Amino acid sequence: MTKPPIPKPPTTPRQLAAWLERMSWTQAEGAQQLGIALRRFAYLLAGERDGASLEIPRTIALAAHALEVDHATHARGGGGGGATSTR
Repeated sequence: MTKPPIPKPPTTPRQLAAWLERMSWTQAEGAQQLGIALRRFAYLLAGERDGASLEIPRTIALAAHALEVDHATHARGGGGGGATSTR
């Protein structure tokens, strides 16, 4: 059984919206998981604020990617790779 590839970090509003859908999160949940305000997340999804275009900041794109990798790893039954106790 082959694992579906994890998409690259979202760098456009359309990719960010697709990421949100893949994660099955609301906009509020996505914003919370990324650690940003809901209003800012909504601007990023729209790709603009007050008529000026916005780019997805690299830090947000990478955080979204990391959340998706973690989500996919746990969904597949993979471990987190963290330290385990020997006691």
